[in-house]
Amino acid sequence: MKSSFIRINNESIIGNILLIESLYKICQVSCVILIIYYCWYVEAFGNQPVIVYGSFLLMSACLLLIHSLTNEIRVGEIPFGIWNYTLVIAYSLIVGTFVSYDYGALLHAVRQYLIFFVIVYAFCVVSNHTGAYEWILVSINVAILICCVHLSFFGHHYSANRIVLSSNSNPNILGSLLNLGLFSIVYRTRFRLIPFLIAIPQVWFVFYNVVMTGSRKSFIVSIAILIIWSFAMATQVFRNGSAELRTLFILVLVCGLLAFYYFYGTFIINTEVIARMGTMGNEESNSARIVMYKEAYRIFTKKPLFGGGLDQYRYWSARGGYSHSTYAEAIADFGLIGSILYFMPFVFTILQTIALVIYNRNYHCILILGLCLIELFLGTVQIWFFEMVHIFTWGIIFIIIHHDYRTDKSTETYANVFRRCRYVKH
Repeated sequence: MKSSFIRINNESIIGNILLIESLYKICQVSCVILIIYYCWYVEAFGNQPVIVYGSFLLMSACLLLIHSLTNEIRVGEIPFGIWNYTLVIAYSLIVGTFVSYDYGALLHAVRQYLIFFVIVYAFCVVSNHTGAYEWILVSINVAILICCVHLSFFGHHYSANRIVLSSNSNPNILGSLLNLGLFSIVYRTRFRLIPFLIAIPQVWFVFYNVVMTGSRKSFIVSIAILIIWSFAMATQVFRNGSAELRTLFILVLVCGLLAFYYFYGTFIINTEVIARMGTMGNEESNSARIVMYKEAYRIFTKKPLFGGGLDQYRYWSARGGYSHSTYAEAIADFGLIGSILYFMPFVFTILQTIALVIYNRNYHCILILGLCLIELFLGTVQIWFFEMVHIFTWGIIFIIIHHDYRTDKSTETYANVFRRCRYVKH
């Protein structure tokens, strides 16, 4: 009788383990579907609520079951930056109830932000369980390569010689997605010949498509990523590499620069993106942005503490539309209190990455700091909390730092940012 009870109990334990593993797998598959959806499908074919809400509900159900069946997930195992999304949601909903002009728009924005939080939260939960986050970067890499193939062979003419995925595709958002894919390639590149040779054509292919979108901001960012990549590799090679590896790196770098010079002189210089670079000082465009920023400041002065409510700038502004700046939109929508709450994890993360570069100076730390600085730049001309590409980007940054630079997995590392002993890579 006792042996039968033990056998039944063991079978029950094994069944629970298999169920939990299946739930994690289903959650991971749902994450991958949403990555492919946001990085390619939605720009190519438009919004498909069935895909979004179907994957989201499946993911949410898996997370709830995982929480109910295991105590594996703890508060300290989720980065503070991801938890902060819940604080922003709560703040927006509570404060927005009293200050918003359009409650329907507020609820829609809160719902969208809640979906963003659950997706990034699922990224972290699955990564914690598997002990690795590379699957996120691989999924983005694959989605962006699909996007590039589609763009190269079946692209839609946006205007002049600019190419996008469809008539509903925004070249600036598309360019930002391509640059996220570019980052996923260079971050995963290892200091071995074969991975490097595999990465080079992918980098070239993605960069070519960035050029074809005609997006000036994306072109500047892609150049910045390539420069930061080269600097990060040089730092690693000259710190830890042999004399032969240093010589090889210099040779490859010189060949790369010559190839880029040839590619620029024969192709890029004649593209729309270069023609548009010459209009960056356009007074009419700059004047329109200045008007948007002044409108945001005017709303802030009228509602300094709590702002006008999430996604309400376009209703309080005399010109309508969005402010085209994270910083302007934040002070108008969130006010002083909400802006501090919203930007707090980003500020801490940037301080943390600076500390990581100072004390570690390794390849991946430099790339992460570079990505943070790029996001700061994009924040001046794009709005982080309305675009999934920025949610993905910051989520990846939070997860990478959380996984790779913590000595104690149950203790949050945003405190004591400059203490060197806390940043030891496993």
